[in-house]
Amino acid sequence: AFKANEVKASVDFISRKGDFVTHGGLKLCELTYLQYNCYVDKYSWGIDTKELTFLNSSSLQSGDLAQKELRTLLEIEQPGVKLTSTNPLQKQLSFNSVKPKLDLKTNMLTAQEVFIIRSADAAIKPMDSKVVIRPGAQMDTIENAKILFDVDSKIHDIYDSRIAIFSSEFYSANGYIDYVDEDKKKQKIFLKDIHPESKISKAIGSIEKDYPLALSSNFNFYGNVTVNAKDTNYMFDGGVQLTHNCYENLAWLKFNSKLDPKEIFIPINESSVSVDNERITASLLFNPKNLEPKSAFLTNDIASDNAFVSLKGFLTYDKSSNEYRIASREKLEDMKEALGDYI
Repeated sequence: AFKANEVKASVDFISRKGDFVTHGGLKLCELTYLQYNCYVDKYSWGIDTKELTFLNSSSLQSGDLAQKELRTLLEIEQPGVKLTSTNPLQKQLSFNSVKPKLDLKTNMLTAQEVFIIRSADAAIKPMDSKVVIRPGAQMDTIENAKILFDVDSKIHDIYDSRIAIFSSEFYSANGYIDYVDEDKKKQKIFLKDIHPESKISKAIGSIEKDYPLALSSNFNFYGNVTVNAKDTNYMFDGGVQLTHNCYENLAWLKFNSKLDPKEIFIPINESSVSVDNERITASLLFNPKNLEPKSAFLTNDIASDNAFVSLKGFLTYDKSSNEYRIASREKLEDMKEALGDYI
């Protein structure tokens, strides 16, 4: 089950315990069935329990690491025994455990006080600080974890995550992330698929139409949400609807764009459609019988030839005037001086 060299043994058959101490500090220990290696200077053997605990006697205290956030843990040298996979498919996946314990009957290793594991560009924290390794270097799925990606920018926090770690370069997970709007209001988004692509983490979630996400107090959204490790803003692919109810036939505008929660600008083009692929009008229309004007602001009205103005650009909400606006970005940012129409 394991191979150790240069150790001195002391076995007490009264206490039913054996201690093994290496000569000259930390020495390589090969866990052959597990396909893991570690460096230890002490082993503690329970004769009756048939369990072997691996120790780094100079690093036995974990202090309050279990309470620290991943951002902090990344900057701290981890205590305990470093365990490294020798399975070539796992590309030297490694982590530290203060008290890794090998069941000699099953060759299953239970690693206690594991505070951080790194895979691809992500840092992972098992919330119970426990990892189980089975023969062949198979790590059990971690049922409750936090994930931070990427480890350099530290942008995205995933929580209540279920994660399977396959190597130092690949993992697969699901979990929750918060969408924080301009008023600092948090809403949970369930990310059904989280994994790295070319070592860069990416996550995809979906919002149901019956339970839309409030992008702000002025816009609702449903559809798919994509989170990229390198980008602060999320990508939205679905439908957006104004929260006012001025029109009975208010449409869900189909769009695909990254959005900044603090400053929402939704792209509008001349051939915008709803999520049902029906044409959407952003125009100032007139009644052909009496030429009276009528505003068609993201409705299913047919513009055809009776339009004074048809708009493209961006949709936003202006708090100072308490109105929705569509215009070019330049016009929206300088309504007095910039040229161009708006509605």
